[in-house]
Amino acid sequence: RAHIDYSDFVLELDGRFLQGTSDDAWWGIFFRDGGGAGYSFSVYIDGSVWLGGVGGDPSFSSAALAGFETNHLTLIAKGSEFAFYVNDKPLYYLKDDKYRWGDIWFRAWGGGSPNITNKPAIVAFDNFMIWDIHDISVP
Repeated sequence: RAHIDYSDFVLELDGRFLQGTSDDAWWGIFFRDGGGAGYSFSVYIDGSVWLGGVGGDPSFSSAALAGFETNHLTLIAKGSEFAFYVNDKPLYYLKDDKYRWGDIWFRAWGGGSPNITNKPAIVAFDNFMIWDIHDISVP
């Protein structure tokens, strides 16, 4: 659906790499992206997870299931607070107010240099759900 730019939301998504994907591929959720800058929550085929746009761009090895297993991501964004979950386990909590609004989109990348276009990232997405929570107050 076009023009989903909720600033406060809960998002859930399953993603799974398919056969033929390169060995350094990743897929992720980009959110509060206001035109080339925002946050990201990405899963790599080796099972590592990376958070972009946040201070230090933290990464977590073995936080997700590696290879062709399905990973379930949950993201809660409310004001300047964010909670990231992988396979229903808490991964990271963040307070940051750098990006307050923007689009939500998905990306899959085959890895390597941006100039290499023949490295595939073949990903199946399922069970995408999003809830607008702008009218829910945080105690």
